Amino acid sequence: MENEKKTTKQYDTLYCGKDASCSFSMDCAETQCNDNVLIIAGTGGGKTMSYTIPNLIHMEHTNPIVIFTKKTTMQQMKRILEAHGYHVSTIDCVHPEQGDCGYDMLTYCKTDTDVTDLGQAIVFSEKASLPDPFWDNSAQQLIEVPFRFVKDGHYKKGKRAIDAVELLDSIHKEDDLYNELDEEEWDGYDDKDLRVENPLHYALRNLQKINPKDFGVWQAFNRGADQTSASLTSTVNSHMAKTFNADVRALLRKEQQFAFETLLKPKQALFVYMSPVNPAMNHFITIFYHQLFKTLFELGEQQPSGVLPHPVHVICDDFATGCRIPDFDKTISIFREKGISVSMLIQSESQLIDLYGASSAQTIINNCDTILYLGGMDMRTCENVAKRANVPLDEVLSLPVGREIFFRRGQKPVFTKRYETLKDPVYQAEVASAR
Repeated sequence: MENEKKTTKQYDTLYCGKDASCSFSMDCAETQCNDNVLIIAGTGGGKTMSYTIPNLIHMEHTNPIVIFTKKTTMQQMKRILEAHGYHVSTIDCVHPEQGDCGYDMLTYCKTDTDVTDLGQAIVFSEKASLPDPFWDNSAQQLIEVPFRFVKDGHYKKGKRAIDAVELLDSIHKEDDLYNELDEEEWDGYDDKDLRVENPLHYALRNLQKINPKDFGVWQAFNRGADQTSASLTSTVNSHMAKTFNADVRALLRKEQQFAFETLLKPKQALFVYMSPVNPAMNHFITIFYHQLFKTLFELGEQQPSGVLPHPVHVICDDFATGCRIPDFDKTISIFREKGISVSMLIQSESQLIDLYGASSAQTIINNCDTILYLGGMDMRTCENVAKRANVPLDEVLSLPVGREIFFRRGQKPVFTKRYETLKDPVYQAEVASAR
């Protein structure tokens, strides 16, 4: 019995409402349910105040990763978690210089397949499918070439993502003269400083010996018709501009980069701040999510137990307003076995469908053993909530402000008040100390 108590104390409680039945242990072995939570509410519906804040201020054993869209809330939660003994790292996507670390996605490209995943995330993050993907497929292959080149250590300037990004800045079809030069002739042109005039072509001059497959992609681009190469260059530049804007580049250049391996240690937290009104960072956050979940699963696999030593819970604010995470409908189904869980804050189920397609969106919802509905005006969502709760549609449409419907696999729906964060003693103490 004593051992059971010790085990239980290693897990936090998730608070989803005022009623006691709306709180549950995050020990999946005990509850036989996963800890994935879908929180649904319209704009200003209380998702952050009624769910994110109470769960963070009571966190003791879980390592949280939180995407914030309110900076004051992030700073407030940072103070509280640090008071609980946590080390909190911050990535500021709005003002990179104000965060204490950046994030280098190339660090987590260990294999050629990882680079392919990265190229796919850069190019195909906006929609689940495209009617004519020829140019995007070609652009992805071309983007992968310098990223793989840099990842493999062939670029003298370094092995960072920013090195590959800056190489791609100079992409254009080679002049026929440069295209025909062999290695010795290239070296003879050093005095003309072709490295400055044409850095990408100069860096890849020996690609045929290094990676014949990538060389074939590169040559197809260089020897294609001028109009074709120009169109492909435009497509590459478009995708790179969407993903690697000035703020992202500033994050890539930061001396300190966050390492997911940090989460193997106890009491570690990562806070990421995004602008709620500027979608320019959505592509970057999509890549971050994709690599985060993939790397956490791999880190869990490497443990003797096959599970992360400390549970990691990811809280995603405005989850469905950004870009699509590749294969998220598949990866969410295997979170539980590695000690990973996710809370997704969305405005409506329609958002998920628009982003992921009906089938994948339903798979994501089905992999959440807890759904918290705080109200909203989306008819599709209200109809689904009414069916789950087995109540008339008008009862959901007229749900009073401050009330919620709590769904948990294995128990009946609970109609109750939202969690009263303002009355929480921990929260009140924080407000008092900040004055």
